[in-house]
Amino acid sequence: MNKRWISLAGIALVGLAAVWFFFLRSDNPDPVSLDDAVGAVTATTSATGSAETLPEAPAGSTNGDPAVAGLDGTWTVLSDENSFAGYRVGEELVGVGVAEAVGRTSGVSGTLELEGSTLTAVSIEVDMTSLRSDDTRRDGAMSRQALQTGAFPTAVFVLVEAADLGSIPEEGVAISMTAIGDLTLHGVTKAIEIPLEAQLVGDQIVVVGSIDISYGDFGIQLPSAPILVGVEDHGLIELQLAFARG
Repeated sequence: MNKRWISLAGIALVGLAAVWFFFLRSDNPDPVSLDDAVGAVTATTSATGSAETLPEAPAGSTNGDPAVAGLDGTWTVLSDENSFAGYRVGEELVGVGVAEAVGRTSGVSGTLELEGSTLTAVSIEVDMTSLRSDDTRRDGAMSRQALQTGAFPTAVFVLVEAADLGSIPEEGVAISMTAIGDLTLHGVTKAIEIPLEAQLVGDQIVVVGSIDISYGDFGIQLPSAPILVGVEDHGLIELQLAFARG
């Protein structure tokens, strides 16, 4: 192989590396998982020294006794980096190909209520105007197209059916459940069933979940842009929430 071909091969490799780095490489966060959420909360509380272990119920007590259950009452979403909600959707870009768009926000507020081993109430509100992805152009378009966050600035989930957890959450023990409720998105309210996982971590309850929704069910029209070949007509809603008492 002569020097000319070696040079051309080297240029081609550099070009491919540049395409991968600038277009194909993804810095998107991984899908939500309980292990990752617990690890993040544990790291945060260890760094701040704020973690506390709730007292165990006395021997002979019953799970249904709110005086000794330790977790009964109202828990509020903590407004920090460990609490967020967002979307994950497939898209195809001109000159790039299939990619994944992920947008998240920590602008989440709300509460859950526990009574023994029963989740009795949940109300979560998301500030949709604060959703951010890895591209400011996409974020700006979201205010006018698709989610139209300028016209529909909030999304809300409200539990409509109490959920039996099976037992009172214990430190380090994961719980799986399905939350049945009403999701209001893009000004449309629909009944959904979202699978959730939860775990008690010190003095916090960590909850993660995701659900695939069809955008047409919520009157969401797919966006358009010169760089955009197409967008899937469905996508994931993801959440990771850390709750503290009160």
